[in-house]
Order: sequence, then structure tokens, then C-alpha cells
Amino acid sequence: MSKGGKLRKIVRVAGIVVTVLCLVGLATAPSIRDSYKSRAVLTQRVQIDQAGATLFGDGTTPIGSPQLMIIDDPKAIVGQPKSKDGPRQVDDAYLKTHGIYPLQLKTVDYTLHLAQMPLIAGVIVGLLAAALTRSRAVRL
Repeated sequence: MSKGGKLRKIVRVAGIVVTVLCLVGLATAPSIRDSYKSRAVLTQRVQIDQAGATLFGDGTTPIGSPQLMIIDDPKAIVGQPKSKDGPRQVDDAYLKTHGIYPLQLKTVDYTLHLAQMPLIAGVIVGLLAAALTRSRAVRL
């Protein structure tokens, strides 16, 4: 086998491997999202305010709007939601002092979307490499 034939075979095998790996990545993306979605809870970050507690009774000041977040530390949760479907409240100061970053579900969605684009490109490039380097005897 000549050098050109060996190189062609290596590129073809590499193209097939890249295609398979990228297809596996694309196939696992929905299960990754489902895994995070099952842990996401509608959450409102709040600032605990003792002065507000004496004046208004609740003592919490909302930070931002409620979002679907993944926070695994149960000590960060303050109080119970006002209604069954209401957002849970988490102490923003506790999160900051313990270095906990509240992961939002929309961040997971965005990251998976960004990861899917190169995976799709990898499938296309892998298929092209495999198709364009097949042996000359097969071509018509």
C-alpha cells in the first residue's frame, strides 16, 4: 500500500470515528438536559433584612425575578413558599459566603445549544472525510 493509500485509510477511519463520537454526543444531550431539569426548582434569591422583618413581617427583599435554578444545598433555603406553586426562597448571602453558584436551567439550555453546533459540524466533516477518501476501486 502506498503512502497515499495509507493516509487515505487513516483519514477515512478518523472521519468515521469523529462522526460516531459526535452522534453519541448529540444523542446524549437531551438526557443531560432532562437530568438538570428534574433538579431545577422555581427559586427566588432574597436578601435577609432584619429591619424589614420588624417593619413588614417577612424580612426578605427579593433579588431579581424567580428562575428555574439548581441549588443542592438545603441550608440555603429560607422559609416555605407562600403557595404550593410559589417559588422557594434562598438566602443570597449564604450562597455567596459558601461559594455556591446558583445554576439556572436556561444556562444549561444555552450551553447545550452551544455544544450541539460543533457536534453537528463534526458529523458533517466526519461524513465528508469518510466519503471523499473511500477507495478508488469503489468509485464508478
